[in-house]
Amino acid sequence: MIFDFYNQTAKVERMTIITGSTTKKEWTTIINSQPCLVQPQGNNDNQDGQGAFGKASLMICDIADIQEGDKITIGGNAYRATGLKRYEGYGDIDHLEVEITTFK
Repeated sequence: MIFDFYNQTAKVERMTIITGSTTKKEWTTIINSQPCLVQPQGNNDNQDGQGAFGKASLMICDIADIQEGDKITIGGNAYRATGLKRYEGYGDIDHLEVEITTFK
């Protein structure tokens, strides 16, 4: 099973509007403990769609409520979700691949 390889845990946060406000936002925890596997995607910095540079990695986890732009914290390191691929309908190997970027 693919989940046998999950050796790390991720916290997923999303910017949400503060209750009672129409413009102020804050990070809100969406998933407190998501088992996952992280694989580096090389040693070079990459540029994401918003013009920021950082090292890219691939986080593999079960299908979960993760969206592009979410803040993902793994082992004290903060990343941003910059891409998603869902693999559903494969039985025991259903999973989500999240491209994550950390910043210098």
